[in-house]
Amino acid sequence: MDRRRLRKISVAGAALVLIGTAVFVLRDPEPGQRPRPPGQQTTVRAFAAPSVIVPSRGARPKPPRGLDIRAGSHRLVAGWAEPAAAAGYEVRWGPDGRPDRTRLVAEPVIQLDGLDNGTRYGIEVRAVDEFGQRSDPVRGLGTPAQGLADLTPYTFVDRFNDRSGPDPARWRLVGVGDCTRAARGDGEDAHRMVLVGGCGDSDEAVALRSRTPLRLRQPAAAPDGELGRFVVQTDRPGQAGELTLDLVPGPVDLIGRQPDGAPVAAPGRATVDDSLPPGTIRVAILGQPAATVVRVLVPPGTPVLGRPVAVRPLPAPRIGLSVRWEVVLRTDGVRVLRDGEVVGGGDVVPTFTEATALVGLAGGRGAPRVAVDLIGFSGAPTATPAHVPPPRIDFERVAIGPDRPVRTTGSGRTISEVHSGQLRITLVPQREQPQIGDQFSVDVGGNRYPARPAVPGQPMRPGVRLPVVADLPGEALILDQSTGAVAVAVHSAVEEDGLATQVLSAELELTGEDRPAPPDRAGNRPLPRPRPVLAEPDAVLLDGGGTPIPVTRDAPRGRLVVEVTTDAAGAQQRSGAVAGLAGIEISLDRTPLAGIPTAADGPGIGGRWRIAIDTSRLAAGSHTIQVLAVGTDPATAFAVSYIGFVLP
Repeated sequence: MDRRRLRKISVAGAALVLIGTAVFVLRDPEPGQRPRPPGQQTTVRAFAAPSVIVPSRGARPKPPRGLDIRAGSHRLVAGWAEPAAAAGYEVRWGPDGRPDRTRLVAEPVIQLDGLDNGTRYGIEVRAVDEFGQRSDPVRGLGTPAQGLADLTPYTFVDRFNDRSGPDPARWRLVGVGDCTRAARGDGEDAHRMVLVGGCGDSDEAVALRSRTPLRLRQPAAAPDGELGRFVVQTDRPGQAGELTLDLVPGPVDLIGRQPDGAPVAAPGRATVDDSLPPGTIRVAILGQPAATVVRVLVPPGTPVLGRPVAVRPLPAPRIGLSVRWEVVLRTDGVRVLRDGEVVGGGDVVPTFTEATALVGLAGGRGAPRVAVDLIGFSGAPTATPAHVPPPRIDFERVAIGPDRPVRTTGSGRTISEVHSGQLRITLVPQREQPQIGDQFSVDVGGNRYPARPAVPGQPMRPGVRLPVVADLPGEALILDQSTGAVAVAVHSAVEEDGLATQVLSAELELTGEDRPAPPDRAGNRPLPRPRPVLAEPDAVLLDGGGTPIPVTRDAPRGRLVVEVTTDAAGAQQRSGAVAGLAGIEISLDRTPLAGIPTAADGPGIGGRWRIAIDTSRLAAGSHTIQVLAVGTDPATAFAVSYIGFVLP
């Protein structure tokens, strides 16, 4: 098993991993979520035990060059050239040239949000080295403004300027578990919507579903070849995680995801994904540190044109920058635009005229978090259906057998002024069936009602999400007297031996008189940005010549070098900023070896250090080195890593 891969395993708390003769301890994956106790250490003293050599400070770094500031609505984006030997950057900004806010970042670019349009802001950027030494600043001015008008002929658009959060008449947020939330942002995100999803499981997708369908023009009404467009402006995925833009010809909430390692088509061609419902077009955007990957995915049997779409290379992804993604559906193929440039595509055309639009997020470390500036459609005229606030659904998490009695009850009160409802359920079957007839039914209000695939023709495959729907009369929608929820159970027509079909989600769409959501609707507390976290330390062992020591080999006696690096970019990706670093402390078998302060001119960000130790007098056997990163803020959790070695 690869040594680097083991370091990336996410665990709760700390765990020991044994590889050959080396032992690694993997620390809690979200250190910033657990504040330190009051009075916790916030400084590091310079220290070196006998026979230990630590690095020393050199000259201060040179200042950044070429500061460029671009203005947007309530936003400034500043970029600069990276100077040599910079571990990161300190950015200060404020109105009228009086910087009163500070952020530490790893990359030579920053997006400042929540600014006042028409107000001039001063920005200062300093390079920071691994000891916290600052360069002279480079300064610039910028004024946020509305900028150029968006000329897209939207048939539906939401810029999320509602201070009370996303309008429930327009959106449904669907996820697995109770950790998903969509609300207005706070502070710098005040002019955006923020989604938080997942309970720390990076593999679980969360979907924001538009209640307004995307409708396409008829080819005869599209002389330029464009049938429709799906536009999303967001800071996702950056350098980690995944953003999916789905168009599904049916009433769905959650759909399947292609397994990792599936074959990928050539650039400009669509990739077949057999987890997708028939007729679906998915654009999957995968964020990676070195590059962003864009793929157009379609289900088996989708007709192809045979002509690839010409695409351009993607620019390097940056952390925290909003990007405008556009899925353009044309008679000559699908094109994916990033800030106006064609960076992906597929040689397919949609077979639907109307589709449900889903914005999905998954992957990355911890619970996904995404800020959204805009979602819109263009195409044929469309309309949002009447909004009737849905009740909460209490549903059983697995399907039950065909001969089991009805689980729900007809006692309770019905929902007033509701004509009917459509129950949307996401199943995960555990066995295969090519065609689904009356395989499933739903148990609601003391009666059974048939359920059908949300998209006709989707087969039932083990482990693949299967959206089903059931049409319910108004009298079936009984609210439990104690919980105020509608109880639901799913029945399978076949007794399922072993693992039963899972029920991932259940949502209810009601028909009745339109009821606008009240402005003070519950659950609209703003979502603040997460607290900055420390850059995580990582350590490797080198011999006296600077060559890494294989984990399967004993360490040599004599001089041994511990090389410590920190992942500042990873910290910024998780929390939007890097927490200030006071220094690192290294110990051997719980005995202090060295302390390296990193806050010479202010909080450090991270860096790379080499510490030489003498192992000639150590006993034979296993030894453990601990690297501890200490923050300057007492509310910031420690970050720690361990590496072990064996002496002959």
